[in-house]
Amino acid sequence: SECINAEYGVIMTTPEDELVEEENNDTTENNTKENNVSSLPDGFFDDAREDAKARKVEYKDPQELEWEKFQNEMEQEDLRYNSILEEDDQKLREGRDIDIGIEQKLWDYRVESISSSVQ
Repeated sequence: SECINAEYGVIMTTPEDELVEEENNDTTENNTKENNVSSLPDGFFDDAREDAKARKVEYKDPQELEWEKFQNEMEQEDLRYNSILEEDDQKLREGRDIDIGIEQKLWDYRVESISSSVQ
C-alpha cells in the first residue's frame, strides 16, 4: 500500500495505512497506561476504592469484611446452640421414657395384684 514516487523520491502511504498505524498507536498507549496503573503501589491513592480501581483489584470494605465475619461467627454459634438444645431434648425424652416405663410397670403390678385378689 506504499507508493514510491520516482519523481520526488518520496514514499507515499494510503489512508488505509494511516488508520492501521493509528490503531497500533492507540493500542500501545493503552498498554502503557495499563502498565503505569498496575505498577502503582498499594495505598497510592488516599481513597481506598480509587486505589483498588486503579490497580484493577476488587475493593473490600473493612467494615463489610467485619460484618461478614460477624455473621459467620453468629451462624456457628447458632449451630452450636441448636446442637446443645437437641442434646438436651434427647436427654429429656430418654428420661421421660424411663419414667413412663417405670410408671407402666407400677400400674401393671397393681392390675395383677388386684386381679389376683379378686380371684
